[in-house]
Amino acid sequence: STPNGLQVTLPRANLWGAYILDEWKVTPRLTANLGLRWDYYGEATDPGGYERNLDFTHTYTMSNGAVIPTMFPATMNAKGNPAGAVKMWTQEGGFLLPRLGLAYRPADKWAIRVGAGRFSSPIHLNVFTPLNLSPPLSGVLAFNTVTQATGSTRTFTPGYPVLTLSDPFAGTALNSPYTIYVVSQNHKSMDVWSWNFDVQRQLPGNTVVSVAYAGNKGTHVGDDYDNWNDALPSSNTNYQSRRPYPYFYDSNYGGVVGLGGVNYFDSYENTHYNGLQIGAESHSLRGLTFGFGYVYSKTLGVGEGSGNSLAFIQEPLTNAKASKGRAQFDQTHTLTAHFVYRLPFGESFHGMAAAFVSGWDVNGIVTLKTGLPYNPTGGSALNTGGSGGDIRPDRIADGRLFGNATRQLWYDPTAFQRVTCNIPGRSDLCHYGSSAYND
Repeated sequence: STPNGLQVTLPRANLWGAYILDEWKVTPRLTANLGLRWDYYGEATDPGGYERNLDFTHTYTMSNGAVIPTMFPATMNAKGNPAGAVKMWTQEGGFLLPRLGLAYRPADKWAIRVGAGRFSSPIHLNVFTPLNLSPPLSGVLAFNTVTQATGSTRTFTPGYPVLTLSDPFAGTALNSPYTIYVVSQNHKSMDVWSWNFDVQRQLPGNTVVSVAYAGNKGTHVGDDYDNWNDALPSSNTNYQSRRPYPYFYDSNYGGVVGLGGVNYFDSYENTHYNGLQIGAESHSLRGLTFGFGYVYSKTLGVGEGSGNSLAFIQEPLTNAKASKGRAQFDQTHTLTAHFVYRLPFGESFHGMAAAFVSGWDVNGIVTLKTGLPYNPTGGSALNTGGSGGDIRPDRIADGRLFGNATRQLWYDPTAFQRVTCNIPGRSDLCHYGSSAYND
């Protein structure tokens, strides 16, 4: 592969928002908060015309009958052209975001609160600046060396170009494909439904205890993965010919062009969060304040807003749901305790002495959490055209050590089996690994 070029873009977008909110004292013990918000996120355009995208709705038919996507906008040059300042995907409408909150006091020392609402989030414009990394301004060139098994070794397959120091760019543009960035043309902004239920009770000693449940459901969560155009696992190392889209058409760059890896910006992942939250806070009359909070929760989903899932979903086109699992940041148990204590001396001092002696506090915080999820990955030989570094192995046993884990060995490595397509006679290993994501 060759290195990429410099990202030169001038993204612009319009954001609009309006809301109405009312607080209503229904009864002396019941208060309601009602609201409705409207948000509009204008799709970013590049006034310089540097950004380009693949169009899967307007295709080109090759001489052999193959139907391939086209590159747009067609108007483009090395210095940029304002005529290329077009929207990269279909503009979505605004979001209607209702909000509801209820606070009820059944008795003097009790409080019950319920809330729910829909929330949206704009997309940072820099997320899409790699759209200028396409020809002619840039783009990674990837070269496929085709090999075959010969006994216990591998040799070059006759009839295919071989990369050498004297010919490092073997072949023509058609078998030296570009790796580029693409945004789905029905891209959506993320929205989240969030809800909570909270019961509070005042206890003797200026102590308040609360028990709450909180949850949310994220829709159209953004993600990007660099293996969207990868071929399926096979012993055939000529993965370029097996890609879902081996070519694209660009009228501004010589017609039919080889298409290699695609780093695809998607927005159709989902996330779920559910958590039990318990807390207590005490305010002492003797200068001591202390409290604790405990959360038992789980965050699940496919995709984690780009970076967290490491730009990789194992089977993006055929079985993306196989990558559903605990989020990279998910921690089942979290306990936090804190205190603040006003030191009981120096109150009788005045003037300069009081500035140095009185008013001192001592405080501390301790947080205990369970560990982050983990799943074994590693290099693979599936001949898909991707890096393969995040391919999961097969799970052939439980994997837990049931109390015998140590810092040196905290799971059973024999519970996992590497997958590969390059061992003659072992076609049973030529597939995506069966291990669940972050299980």
